[in-house]
Amino acid sequence: MAEVDRIQEIDVRATAGSDILWLMSSTRGASAPLLEQLRLENLRWSTTSLPLHVIPQEFPSLRHLQLTNIDISKLPRMPQLTHLEILLRDQSVILFSSLLSSLRRSPTLEEIQISGMVKNDLADSPSRIKLPRLTCLSITSVDLEAAAIFAYLEYPANTRVAFRSTRLPAEELDLTNVIAIRDRFLEPGAPALHGIKISDSRSDGPFQLSASYRGHSHSGEDADEDADEDDDYIDFSISLTIHYCDSAAACEALCSALPLETVHTLKVGGFDGMAQEQWKTIFRRCKCVKHAQFNGVPVCLFQNLVQTEGPLLLPKLEVIELILCTFIKPENRHTKPETSPSLRIFEGFLEQRKKLKKPVEVSLILCLITPEAVESLEKYAPIWCDGEDVYYEEDEEDYSYDEEDDDDEEGDDDEESDDDEEDD
Repeated sequence: MAEVDRIQEIDVRATAGSDILWLMSSTRGASAPLLEQLRLENLRWSTTSLPLHVIPQEFPSLRHLQLTNIDISKLPRMPQLTHLEILLRDQSVILFSSLLSSLRRSPTLEEIQISGMVKNDLADSPSRIKLPRLTCLSITSVDLEAAAIFAYLEYPANTRVAFRSTRLPAEELDLTNVIAIRDRFLEPGAPALHGIKISDSRSDGPFQLSASYRGHSHSGEDADEDADEDDDYIDFSISLTIHYCDSAAACEALCSALPLETVHTLKVGGFDGMAQEQWKTIFRRCKCVKHAQFNGVPVCLFQNLVQTEGPLLLPKLEVIELILCTFIKPENRHTKPETSPSLRIFEGFLEQRKKLKKPVEVSLILCLITPEAVESLEKYAPIWCDGEDVYYEEDEEDYSYDEEDDDDEEGDDDEESDDDEEDD
């Protein structure tokens, strides 16, 4: 590329890393004053290393840089860089020292996406790197150690942050670095937390927590305060591949580090291994929750919300949405509703709320429940049920038909069709 000084965009995808190395070597370290976008992708699984001397030493105009399976020990100076994406698919390591050195040379960054094995090789603590324009920061690493990188970065309180680990921890679960990410919610000017969503996969897999606040995606004074929850800006998200037995501890630890007192929306999925006292600790702090969604949780969870003493938990709750919850098991669908322990627990919760003049509206979506059970709940709260997986008491023969009747119907249809043809 003898004329690299005239190029504005380079997009190279090669099945052999040596081809990328040869192509970039042809620049001979020349300057690329007009280059704005550079994308290098090695389509093979293994990573290709690019020595620093084979690429241009100065990118004064570069704004977008995307490297896939390309390892550069230290990026050249890029004072105008706004978007940085580095993806390593194999076991190649991105060291803290080289990554931080590269970020320090690009103070105008707005979006950073790093994915690979990120390792902390720092012997001491360098000064924090200021990224005042950063709007999105995403780190995906093999293990939890990479979460420590956030401690070395200084960015606005309303920056979207995502951290994801992809491998089960070999040692005892240590969430110290992950919990430290939440400190941004305690800084001056940080947005008030609006919604929390926590879920686990009920097996060794990703535990997920996301936090949102309303207002970022709706600009101006006319922003709709009643906008749909899906429009909320996801400000902080964590996805951890951990052992199932650690999910409850991770949930409690991360929730304890967030200001749940301002949360208006609470969404929970899974967590059938959480102890009652763990749930109560979380619910006790959710003093402003108005909308709660429970997806695939055991209905006995609501036993924790039936207060026998002390202040009412979730005192401002107005709407409960239950998804894929089992009130009556399939084998018990012909029994009386009052024989179902799960139904009695939820009914007791609704009854107490009604007596305390704190009634709630209930939506049942894809839940296993009978019409009689729904009627029983309607004594204490308005119930909306989609009916998709509701058990009906009609005999199976009501849903069957005679083959002979079917043949007759087909015959009738044929006669009608013949009549229509004759009319034509």
